[in-house]
Amino acid sequence: MGLGQVPAEDAVNLGSMVNSKDRDYAPFVSPDGNTLYFASDREGGLGGQDIWVSHRGPDGHWGQPTNLGSSINTAGNEGPDTFSADGRMMFFSACQRPDGLGACDLYVSQLGPDGAWGPPQNLGPPVNSRYNEANASLSLDGRALYFVSIRPGGLGGWDIWTAHLTDQGWSEPENLGPKINTPGNEFIAFIHPNGEELYFSSDGLGGFGGSDIFYTSKTPAGWSDPVNLGPVINTPANDMYFTIPAAGDLVYLSSNRDDSLGKEDIYSVAMPLVLNRLKLIALAPTPRPPAPAPVAQAPMTEAAKPAPIIPEKVTQETITRAAATQEPVVLKNVLFDLDKADLRAASRAELENLIQLLHQNPDLNIEIRGHTDSTGSYEYNIDLSLRRALAVHTYLIHQGGIDPRRLSCSGWGEVEPIAGNDTGEGRQVNRRVEFKIAKP
Repeated sequence: MGLGQVPAEDAVNLGSMVNSKDRDYAPFVSPDGNTLYFASDREGGLGGQDIWVSHRGPDGHWGQPTNLGSSINTAGNEGPDTFSADGRMMFFSACQRPDGLGACDLYVSQLGPDGAWGPPQNLGPPVNSRYNEANASLSLDGRALYFVSIRPGGLGGWDIWTAHLTDQGWSEPENLGPKINTPGNEFIAFIHPNGEELYFSSDGLGGFGGSDIFYTSKTPAGWSDPVNLGPVINTPANDMYFTIPAAGDLVYLSSNRDDSLGKEDIYSVAMPLVLNRLKLIALAPTPRPPAPAPVAQAPMTEAAKPAPIIPEKVTQETITRAAATQEPVVLKNVLFDLDKADLRAASRAELENLIQLLHQNPDLNIEIRGHTDSTGSYEYNIDLSLRRALAVHTYLIHQGGIDPRRLSCSGWGEVEPIAGNDTGEGRQVNRRVEFKIAKP
């Protein structure tokens, strides 16, 4: 079943090509939605639970999974956790290894020029300890690592911890505290690409039965009260390993619910259904203060606001002006089809030009901002606009070699049109991506 074809009324089992009679769980999907990594103890592995990979074909169906092989998998247990934004670093959990500090540790492997994963490296202390660590999730900028551990200092069994990358390496992990962690177990954490939303599984917060998946958002006062994602996502079974790829049309999770083909299966759920459950407000942007005179003034459907810079082509002069005025710059030819976040072929020349300017200005950091027209709900448009920003973010990293630490993303939904939404032409202009120079 292809992207966008999942019925919104139910979670969909990925079927017998991916799922087996054994345990299939811990999905991680590549940013474009076409590569699925997961853990399984099916036949054909090296022993225990191994990491497997499946690729989605042009017809939208998942292909036959293959084992990552002995460079990653062993006779012990391995499971994929998270990847760097450029897809070249894989963080995974592994147990019973000779170089382990505890029974289970976190490891990282680098993707080589030949497309093969290199020798795994134990993350070492202070992330790993003589206690168990597992199930990591890396922030989009690669600076924060969320994981679970049963180390001392927790509030119960498994707790969620976070470590931050510094010039000296990973910082001492911090417990997320009693708002998130309970006397029970918090098994798996997933940090959304926007860095503001955390999804996790818990058996200590109540719910529909077994382990349920919860959502919390980052606020100035700390993490918000966790919210149960509700039915369809959660059932009387154990529902875990919730993940949202940057493609964003679907979310994925693992469960041992009644229609499972084996002991545990991988499911997908349409993203609009999840958004309706959450009624997301965490991504809503705060209004921008007025800025000095913008270059171009566009018609607005509401009270006039300072308009962004809309050059025919982004030049060094544009960069200089944008840095001085702190106004966003519209990438004029980076436009999107209705309800889509896929880059058009015509967008590439504009992005290649931006890549060249970023290489010419190595100290320049930018925020990539996605926008939509007024079609669709507010919540859905916030998510769609973030996916459009992430599409540009991914292109700049993968095709342009831009350091992910120089880039950030935000989704603004429909709240800042630069043309009227009452015509097709105006709506097309509003389905855009722009960038803003980040302050030093």
